[in-house]
Amino acid sequence: MTPASNLPVAVLGATSRMAMDFVTIAAREGWKFSLFSRRATAVDTFLQALSLPRAWNAGSFAEFAGTRNHRYRAVLNFVGVGDPARAKEMGSAIFDASREIDALALQYAEVHTDVPYIFLSSGAAYGRSFDEPVSENSMSKLPINALDPKMFYSVAKVYAEALHRAADRSWIIDIRIFNYISRRIDLNSRFFIAELINSIKTNVTFITTKDNMWRDFLHPEDFFRLIDSCINVANPINAPIDAYSLSPIDKSSIINAMIERYGLRVEYMPTVDNIIDATGKKNVYYSNNRRAAEIGYHPTRSSLSGLLEECDHII
Repeated sequence: MTPASNLPVAVLGATSRMAMDFVTIAAREGWKFSLFSRRATAVDTFLQALSLPRAWNAGSFAEFAGTRNHRYRAVLNFVGVGDPARAKEMGSAIFDASREIDALALQYAEVHTDVPYIFLSSGAAYGRSFDEPVSENSMSKLPINALDPKMFYSVAKVYAEALHRAADRSWIIDIRIFNYISRRIDLNSRFFIAELINSIKTNVTFITTKDNMWRDFLHPEDFFRLIDSCINVANPINAPIDAYSLSPIDKSSIINAMIERYGLRVEYMPTVDNIIDATGKKNVYYSNNRRAAEIGYHPTRSSLSGLLEECDHII
């Protein structure tokens, strides 16, 4: 164990479901934390529920700003918008959702260039074109002369990543998340998988179209492995990496697995009116970019095995 591994990891946005998943798993591995958020009460409830040290509840983002001279093992930024319905409601306000907190983390990273700053980005940074998997040679495609609110989320992520590349003396890794599955999923969100699980839990017929789509679901355990690889990389880097599982899955395979395992009832319609396309339609939303393997990341679960593992805890 290195001296740095005894230091706490600063988590910004500790009330996010991904942050809670990560802290839960990492705590089992002996990691220590300083958790910052806008809702200290929610953090305290989470720590109490899992019998984790309540001293980890480090307070507000302003209090993080006051720790600029402290030494952390890493700084992880989970602040962002995770629900497509909320993203649609926010409109242009989405640009301010994480910019202020990212600025605080960048100020820390510029002083402590040997401490990794890990920013949770999104596959949406690639823009609007998702007719095939993205790769290390893909370019971000944004209709610059016709930007609409569906593109604001993508633009915000591209802007943040550009700021991080400009801070080229700092150790900054942007992890682009495409899809994520967790037993902590908000079943009131408007994600496809949340609505599917709700249909199973309430024994209501799931209404969908026969249009197929491809997704790659990252499991919390593999997400932990990815963060661990970023923090323990031999040589600090300033770069983006794409998150991925052992293998993606298509919608029809998900539905068939849910029918077999949970007795899901499905009805296919030509169109479904209540689908929220808040950040643009994504038929094939996953990445073949395996740059993460170069820093030691090796996933252990496929999209299907991860989905079923987490759904078993929910249903």
